[in-house]
Amino acid sequence: MKLLKYLVLSILIFNIPAYANAKSSEFLAGPYILDVTTNSATVAFRLDEPLEAKVIIHDGEQQRQFTSQTKSNSHFIKVTGLQPGMAYDYEVICGQNQIKTPKDDPTYQIRTACRPGE
Repeated sequence: MKLLKYLVLSILIFNIPAYANAKSSEFLAGPYILDVTTNSATVAFRLDEPLEAKVIIHDGEQQRQFTSQTKSNSHFIKVTGLQPGMAYDYEVICGQNQIKTPKDDPTYQIRTACRPGE
C-alpha cells in the first residue's frame, strides 16, 4: 500500500504523460559553426540519440555533401573547399531524415574568413 502511494504521488508530482517515450528525435545543441578559416569550417551539433549525420553545402546551383564517419550523439563535421570571404547556406540531415534543419533557412549559413588585408 505504501509503494502504491509513492507511485501515485510521483505521477502527480512529475505529471508524466503516457506518451513520454514516444518523443521524436531532436537537436539538443546546435547546429553551430566552429573553427572558421578562409576555406573551411566545422559544423557542430548534439543529438538526443546516436545517428549518422551529413552536412549539405549549397553553393549556387551546386551541392556538396560532408558526412560523419559513425553514429554518434555529438558531431563535428568539417566542411572544406570553400572560398575566402563567402557565405554558404547549409543544411544538416541526421539518420533517415529523422532530424534536420529547415531547408532554405538563412539562419544556417557559413561565412568564411577573408584573406589578410581584405
